[in-house]
Amino acid sequence: MQFDREIYLSIRLREKEGIGFRGTLDIRKIRISFSIVKSQSWSSNTASIRVWNLGPDNRNQLAYVGDQVRLFAGYRYETGPQLLFIGNTTQTTHIFSEPEIITVLECGDGEFTINNRLVSVSFGENTD
Repeated sequence: MQFDREIYLSIRLREKEGIGFRGTLDIRKIRISFSIVKSQSWSSNTASIRVWNLGPDNRNQLAYVGDQVRLFAGYRYETGPQLLFIGNTTQTTHIFSEPEIITVLECGDGEFTINNRLVSVSFGENTD
C-alpha cells in the first residue's frame, strides 16, 4: 500500500482596497501542516495553516487580510487531494526560526464577508 500524501494551497490574493482579487498563489511540494476546527455553532469554522520556507516573493504577496485560502490534502493513489477548507485569512505571521521561516495563516470560513458587509435591519411598529 502506498502512503504518498499530497497537500497544497491555492490562495486568491485580495486587492489592497479589498475589492476583487489580483491573482492566485499556488503552493505545492513544500512542507505544510494544518489544524481545522469545524463546528455547528454560530461561530465560523477556523484553520491554522503553517507553511515552511516560502521564498521572500511569495511571503510578501501574503500581505492583506481577506485572501481566500483553499486547502487540499489526500493520498495520491486513493482519491487524490480533496478540498478540506475554504476561508479567508484573518492574520498572517512569519516566524523566523533559523534556519527555517514558518508562515502561519490564521483563517476563518467566510470571515471577509462577515466582517466587511453592511447590514441594515428595520422593524415596523409594535415589533417585539
